[in-house]
Amino acid sequence: MTVFSIDKLMQETRRLAAEYRQNTGQILPIGAELAKYDAARLLKLIPLQKPIKSVDFIGTSGPLDNQLIQVKSRVIFDEAKSGHRIGQLNLGGGWHFCALVLYEANYQPFAIYLGAQSVIAEAMLQKTNATHNARGLMSLAQYKRVSELIWTIENGLEWDALWSNAS
Repeated sequence: MTVFSIDKLMQETRRLAAEYRQNTGQILPIGAELAKYDAARLLKLIPLQKPIKSVDFIGTSGPLDNQLIQVKSRVIFDEAKSGHRIGQLNLGGGWHFCALVLYEANYQPFAIYLGAQSVIAEAMLQKTNATHNARGLMSLAQYKRVSELIWTIENGLEWDALWSNAS
């Protein structure tokens, strides 16, 4: 049996998912796993020793040191389209920050936004759509407004972008 590196497997997964979409018009549900892999690699996160509901990782450096992180993803196939949503946010979970990894249509990450749980919870309370509130749904545009861009493909990590009111 051949042993593959995780990096090579993830690159092949990206390629296959993009090819699958081009050929079928359907989307393979791999965004969450890619996001966990990319967030851990790019933000220097490690898995928890013991599972905590809605928490994927713990931070090891910079402002995320010892912080509990939930990871979400969104693939942007058509930037002209509006109404993009992110996956359900469990506000009752034990996480401190939510890292949202954004992908191009070829499943390559181009940006990561980081939102503090307290700021996201406040934004959710101010929403007028009770159904979306109850399910922890948030639009991509709203998430960007209440979070900070902390990683880009062009500049890498930008810890200085983290805000002071995140605690």
